[in-house]
Amino acid sequence: MSNSIISSRASLRGHALHPALIHFPIAFLLILIVTDIVFILTSDPFWAEASFWLTAAGLAFGVLASLAGAIDVFTVRIIRHIVAAWAHAVLAVMTLSLTTFNLTLRASK
Repeated sequence: MSNSIISSRASLRGHALHPALIHFPIAFLLILIVTDIVFILTSDPFWAEASFWLTAAGLAFGVLASLAGAIDVFTVRIIRHIVAAWAHAVLAVMTLSLTTFNLTLRASK
C-alpha cells in the first residue's frame, strides 16, 4: 500500500472526527478500572457511582467515535481494502458490546 494521505469523510474543518473522539472512551474506560478497584478497597458508594457514569460516558463517546469511523469505512474506498480497519471495527463492536453489558449490570443495582 502506498503512503498516500487518506482523507476522512467524517471530518470537521478538515480534521478527522474518529481519531479526535476515540481518546475519550479509552480514557473513561481505563479510569473505570481504577474507580472499581478503589470501590472494592473502600466500599465507598461514591466510587460505584463514579464507575457507573464513567461506563455511561465511555459507551456514549464510543458510539460517537464508532459512527465517525463507520462513515469513513463505508464511504472511503481505500479504507475498505485495509484489513486492519476491519479488525479494528470488529474489536470496537466487541468492546462496545461488553461496555453495554457492563452498564446494564450496573444499572440493575
